[in-house]
Amino acid sequence: LYFACVLPNIAFGMLNDSNTAGAIGVQKILFSQCLGGLLFAVFGGQPLIVLLTTAPLALYTKIIYSISEDFDLDFNAMFACVGLWNAFFLIIYSVFNLSKLMKYSSRSTEEIFSLFIVFAFSADAIKDTVKDFNKNYYSSSCDSLSQGSLVNQTNISAVTTVMPSVNDTTTPAGNMIQDCLKENMKPFTYRANVEVVYVRETRLTGIISHIMIGLSLLLLPYPMSYIPRPVLDGLFLYIAITALFGNQMFDRIMLFFTEQAAYPPNHYIRRVPQRKIHLFTVTQILQLFVLCIFGFSPIPYMKMVFPILIMLLMPIR
Repeated sequence: LYFACVLPNIAFGMLNDSNTAGAIGVQKILFSQCLGGLLFAVFGGQPLIVLLTTAPLALYTKIIYSISEDFDLDFNAMFACVGLWNAFFLIIYSVFNLSKLMKYSSRSTEEIFSLFIVFAFSADAIKDTVKDFNKNYYSSSCDSLSQGSLVNQTNISAVTTVMPSVNDTTTPAGNMIQDCLKENMKPFTYRANVEVVYVRETRLTGIISHIMIGLSLLLLPYPMSYIPRPVLDGLFLYIAITALFGNQMFDRIMLFFTEQAAYPPNHYIRRVPQRKIHLFTVTQILQLFVLCIFGFSPIPYMKMVFPILIMLLMPIR
C-alpha cells in the first residue's frame, strides 16, 4: 500500500510542480497525502478506502492555475477557496442525500471524461518527450555512441533475442509472477466456487503506510530528485494507455476499423443494430471533441465553462 500511494504522489507531484511553476510540488503532495490519509484512516467510516491524488485532480489543478494567472489572482488563495467550497458543497450534498442523483451519471459520461483524461496525459507526455529530444538532439554523449556501444548501453540484443527463448518460470522473477497469478484463483475442479468466509477490516494498514509516507519527506530533495523526468512521463503515458482497457467507448470506436465478421461477441453488438451503435459512438465523439476544445483552449473564459460541460453530459445522455 505504501508503494501504491507514494509512486503516484511523486509522479503527480512533479506534474503539478511543472503545471503550477512550483506552487504545488512533491513535498506538498506527500504531506497532504500523509495528513489526509492518517485522518481518514482514524476517523473515516470506510477504512478499506485509501485517499489518493488522481489524474482528474492534477488536471483541475492545472486549469485553476491557468485561470489564476490569466486573471492575476493569487494561486494559493484561489486553490484554497476552491477546496473550501468543495468541502461546503460536499456537506450540503451529504445532508440532502444528493448522491442519489449519481444514477443519472451513466457510463457514457464516465467514458467521455476518461478518454479526455487519456488525451490530456498523452499530450503532456508527448510534449515533454519532444522537449527533451529537441534539447538533447545535438548532445555530444549521444553523437559519440557507436552502434556497438548503443547496443551495450540499451541491451537491445538481450531483449530481442535472448528473452523470447528463456522460460520465465525457471527464473526467480518468473516464479514470483506465477505465485501472484495463483493467488485468489479458483481451484481446477468442475463447478467449484471459492467462498469468502471472513473479512477483516483494519485501520492499521492505512495508518502505518501513511506514517511511512510522512517519513518519505526526509528523502526530499535527495534521493528522490534523482528520478529522471522521462520515467514519470512514461508513467503518465502508461496510465493513459491502461485507461483505454475496459472503456466501452474506445471499443466501439475500434469497430469502425474492424471487419464486421471480426466483431467481438458482446451483448450490445448482438442485440443493438449496428447503425445505432455507430450513431451513439459518433455522438460521444462529438461530445468528447467539444470537451477537448474547452479543456485545451488557451482562453481562460472557455476553461471556466469546462466543469459545466461535464455536468451537461448527463442530460445530453
